[in-house]
Amino acid sequence: YRRLAIFIYFTFYKNMVNTLTMWFYSMLALASGTLLWPSMISDFLAPAVLTVLPILVYPLFDTDVPKHIAASKPELYTAGIARTYYTNIRMLGWVSEAIFAAAVCAYFSAHGLSNAPHSSVSIASISLVSLWCCCVVAYARLSFEVHSWTFIEFFSVVAMLLFLLLFTPLMSFVNGPVPNSENAGFSWSTLNGTFPINFDDPTFWLLLLVTTATAVLPKMAFTANKVTNYGSHRGWQLAVGEAHQREMENQQQKRLRQAQKGHQERERRSLALSLSGTVVEYETDRHSSIRPSMPSPTLSLPSRRVGSVRLT
Repeated sequence: YRRLAIFIYFTFYKNMVNTLTMWFYSMLALASGTLLWPSMISDFLAPAVLTVLPILVYPLFDTDVPKHIAASKPELYTAGIARTYYTNIRMLGWVSEAIFAAAVCAYFSAHGLSNAPHSSVSIASISLVSLWCCCVVAYARLSFEVHSWTFIEFFSVVAMLLFLLLFTPLMSFVNGPVPNSENAGFSWSTLNGTFPINFDDPTFWLLLLVTTATAVLPKMAFTANKVTNYGSHRGWQLAVGEAHQREMENQQQKRLRQAQKGHQERERRSLALSLSGTVVEYETDRHSSIRPSMPSPTLSLPSRRVGSVRLT
């Protein structure tokens, strides 16, 4: 239950971070139409390559608790059965985190880079550092949901970081699969020369660290509150299971009381109907046996005189 819910949440999260970072940057650029990333990165590499491996590995290999504990404590499954993991409130929380993280990536990247000793920061440098910030923030956010940290899970995150690290100089020295003169959307030639300028700049690494820590701050606060109140994620699962068990018992007692009340009401109505039927039958018999005799009506005509003859 939990891993499938996190898979859905994180898929929305990482795509929203990538998209909204470009939107926030467009607001900084006064909606001038300047692209933060080339289309090859924004439409394909960022959502489908640079952040996809960890979320594919996580639902397959992560375990909340060891197998022997899961086998001996079935109440740990109660949170999933109670639909605690996948709710509208949690989806709203992940969406809010994505909006916050995107704003942090866009504004910190635009205002925090120095590129010394150069007098100004190029759009290409802002594009590169924002791409790194979005990817690293996505890795860090998913890391808060991983519990077992198996070799495959650890390798998936490290492999993505290494791929991003090796892909950056490729973007810096190679124009892309299609020459920029033919189709600018499928070329990253605007990022040429960004690798040596930014990787030699200490503010690049400091900005990456500060941006990542700030973007995941809401999750850090939520996790700290959970640990403070329940001790661990397992303690929270047990607390949810106990609360759900109490709720189920209360609902069962309520249904029993309603059933008993309904049975008593049906008995009362049946008794009332039977008593009313007896009374009606008694009244009918009583009225039929005690019926007063009425005299038979007689016809009398008034008398009158017609001439000398008296008619009656």
